[in-house]
Amino acid sequence: MLLFGGRQAGGSFAQLLAFTLIVLIVVDHASGWWLIRRRRAARRRQAVPTCTAVCQNGGTCSGSSCSCTSAFTGSTCQTPVCPTGCRVRKEIHDMTQAERLRFITAYKTAYSRNDFRTLIRSHQDNFNTGIHNGPHFLPWHRWYILQVENVLKRVDCHVTMPYWDWSLVSGDPWSAPVWSDAPHYFGGNGHGRCISTGPFRSGQFTPISGGCLRRSFGGSTPSVPDVTRVLDISAASVSQFLTDIEVNLHNRVHCDIGGTMCSRSAAEAPDFFLHHDFIDKLWSDWQEKSSAHATAFPSRQRHQDMPATPNVVVTPNQVINLGRQPGGVCVRYQQPQSGVARRLRSDLRAVPHSLMAKSLSCDPPLPGTVRSIEQSRALFQTTLAGRLAQMRFEKKPSCNVRKTASVHKPRVGSALGFDLQSLERIAKNQ
Repeated sequence: MLLFGGRQAGGSFAQLLAFTLIVLIVVDHASGWWLIRRRRAARRRQAVPTCTAVCQNGGTCSGSSCSCTSAFTGSTCQTPVCPTGCRVRKEIHDMTQAERLRFITAYKTAYSRNDFRTLIRSHQDNFNTGIHNGPHFLPWHRWYILQVENVLKRVDCHVTMPYWDWSLVSGDPWSAPVWSDAPHYFGGNGHGRCISTGPFRSGQFTPISGGCLRRSFGGSTPSVPDVTRVLDISAASVSQFLTDIEVNLHNRVHCDIGGTMCSRSAAEAPDFFLHHDFIDKLWSDWQEKSSAHATAFPSRQRHQDMPATPNVVVTPNQVINLGRQPGGVCVRYQQPQSGVARRLRSDLRAVPHSLMAKSLSCDPPLPGTVRSIEQSRALFQTTLAGRLAQMRFEKKPSCNVRKTASVHKPRVGSALGFDLQSLERIAKNQ
């Protein structure tokens, strides 16, 4: 029994020893596997080091560098080096895609700022206090555009205000690229309701008064011959120029675009500045015609305080010179750079403008033009002098309207609204 029991005890010890060895081997392998995993994790952590960059101006640390907003640059989001010299304002279609995106980003960012929103409200609050229907119309809006642009430049100093030359697309203004749904343009028609395309669509942009941005496209915008006719007014007739540019070029486009633009809340629409910047450019073009044009303004109002310039006194005389604006700002408008625009400038220099009304073949206005004019009269409460200026303008068209033309038939002028080749033929015969 002892012998048998001893053998049994010895066998149990050997089994225990074997089991222990197996456990030690398993533990050893497990420890090695665990160490390998730790080493691999450590190597991964070293591959993505903790961000140590100090980001300025609200930049976000990403990896080993900073992610900056468009307004700031560099490895730490430094304030960028801002351009010096004159601010150059371009036609919206002449801007690069990056420039348009930058403007739209800055505009939407500025829209949440109190100083920007105060400026937008001021146009509505002072709609009938003298900023329309009179000689203060052009100088006040020049000052206003500058103030809005100043706020935009606090957001991104590389941004300047663009303009839309609607005269170049008078025959088909609503097919212009500016109204496309691309993120670097302004979106399309809302047919009287909220627009649903582009960066200012409902859900992406909310006007200050709430709701959404509305548009209701219709009618023809004033044409190149219409603009030429107004720019041909002499410096001695500056009062007529001020009336014609306001009632015959400016007012109607508000209601051609329609919706928000055809209301007292017009300044809440980003389209407002595309339009008003072009009106200001046309004043600048007129001023560049001669030294007399450059300084022409009714003497009684030249040094009169303008309304709606809070906390500062501003007179028309302070803004007449575009190169010397309040705050020492210099502004310059770049002429449209498209091939059609260049050809037009050349032809218009060669053609006596008095011939255009007789010889230049043009299309009849698009449907909705009369409606736009009537709506704008109600919106801006056009004065008797303004209505007489409109009647004079309508009675003698700026070009030879094709009486037999129909809006349902091919139109000779395509986007321009008139036959460019007929203008070139007139030019060659001079």
